[in-house]
Amino acid sequence: MGYVSLILFFPLKLYIDSITLKLSLQSGYWGLLDSQVTTNGILVTLSDFYIVSVALLIIGNKSDKKKSKIILILFLLYNFIMMFLEEEVNI
Repeated sequence: MGYVSLILFFPLKLYIDSITLKLSLQSGYWGLLDSQVTTNGILVTLSDFYIVSVALLIIGNKSDKKKSKIILILFLLYNFIMMFLEEEVNI
């Protein structure tokens, strides 16, 4: 179940993050806030379900601690990198 939801929702998250990063580079922080593309509620809400799919993967692999740690580390790395890139661009 976790793999299926990750395959469905992670591409949406990548799409939303790439649009956010592109708009940040082009028009800065205020242009990003004024944009209607990043505030499409349905896409943003669906893209946030990838967090649930990562949690399902970790719970589903609780017997394999090494795999669970790798999934958690990859999830945290992606989020930290995206937060850092968006913050650096918006300054």
